[in-house]
Amino acid sequence: MKNVLCTPDFAPIAFPVTVLECQSRLIIDRALLAELFARMDRMEAEGTMCRVLEHLAELINDLQPARLRAAFADIAGPVNRIGTIADQMGLREVAIAAWHVSAAAAQSDGIAMEATMARLERALDAAVTQVWNYHKLL
Repeated sequence: MKNVLCTPDFAPIAFPVTVLECQSRLIIDRALLAELFARMDRMEAEGTMCRVLEHLAELINDLQPARLRAAFADIAGPVNRIGTIADQMGLREVAIAAWHVSAAAAQSDGIAMEATMARLERALDAAVTQVWNYHKLL
């Protein structure tokens, strides 16, 4: 794949673009999900998971202003909360990605933070699908 950059003063400049394909598998703790669905009736458990997933999405969205300003100090606390909540619900990949974002923010590493934030967002998207696929099997 070539990416072509055209500028008004110069002829097109072609340079190679590397496409990264993530072959990740989502890590969820099925035992924690099974425990949740065993403790509550199906509707209550589904409602709880829906609220948790929505809350995690809102917390990630709330990080965007600090992310755009590269306000690393404002990111660590909220993203650690995301990790803790995700871990308690069995969403291990989401929790791990959140803690990696926190580590990148603590190091004031903007590139690593952007990469790990993208991974956190992908992990949450995948978790939504995995959780709903899992609960259908119960």
